[in-house]
Amino acid sequence: MKVMTTVMPNLPLIALSGLGWRHKWSDGEDRNEEKASFRHPYDIEIISSFSKLRILEIRSHANLNGRYSVFFNFPLLQKLRIESQSSLKWDLDMLAGMPLLKELRCGYNHCLSGNI
Repeated sequence: MKVMTTVMPNLPLIALSGLGWRHKWSDGEDRNEEKASFRHPYDIEIISSFSKLRILEIRSHANLNGRYSVFFNFPLLQKLRIESQSSLKWDLDMLAGMPLLKELRCGYNHCLSGNI
């Protein structure tokens, strides 16, 4: 993905999924220690390089653990989809960093909190 930040900085869509058996995305803040593993982590913060992102999808097998403020700092984002994340901690107030958000789809998110 690091090469993509240079070659395609205006990428409009990113879909995050699982990385395979021995790999994972880096843990976020306030992670669930029971779900933390010793697999090789990849830096999730790199997606902040795509400042013109319009669509962000976090798919069911991304295996994210903790709070990731980087997901909620895309002022041009129009669609956010977060599916089946049992350890991704986020609050609806975090959507304030996305003033152009038109569509939010989330399902089966145990650690979601807040009110609209």
